[in-house]
Amino acid sequence: VCSQWQQERTRFHSALVSVDWGDGGKSDFTLQMQVIADSGAGSSFLPRVVKERLRPTLYDIRTATILMADGTPMQGPSTGAKASFRFAESSQPNQWHSHDFQVHTTRAGPGIIGNDFWRGKKAIFDYDKQQITLRSGTAWETIPFRCADTDSKSHSAAALHEEKGIPVRAMYDMYLRPNEG
Repeated sequence: VCSQWQQERTRFHSALVSVDWGDGGKSDFTLQMQVIADSGAGSSFLPRVVKERLRPTLYDIRTATILMADGTPMQGPSTGAKASFRFAESSQPNQWHSHDFQVHTTRAGPGIIGNDFWRGKKAIFDYDKQQITLRSGTAWETIPFRCADTDSKSHSAAALHEEKGIPVRAMYDMYLRPNEG
């Protein structure tokens, strides 16, 4: 399962940032890893390994159950956690952030810092410079990011489009109301 995430990460064309997970600087222990900096509408997800190693305070959350293409239900996480982290390659290396995350239910789930974090920090993603600038207190913080696919095709959305056969999974038509899909 872990290798499945590693394979997916090598195909991922979005921002990856290095993060130190810890206790807000109270001790020297940190857990460093790359996470996805999601500039879309996604929520933040805490990798299960961070939950297991750092043991942040957990609490119950409510998430939606969605229907997959074949009609089977998929439940979102039911656990949240407030976790502290800093960006390892930041212009403000001692700046710790605390944020509420949904906790992945599987070990394979990637760490995601979602738009629920970036929006509050007035973050600006600059894909030409491959950096994120965000508001940290009264100062601006700059964080470099990388894209997993660094070949020339990744610089053009049109170049990424390929005709591929996509298997159809729905066995019947499903009608969704607004905001259901």
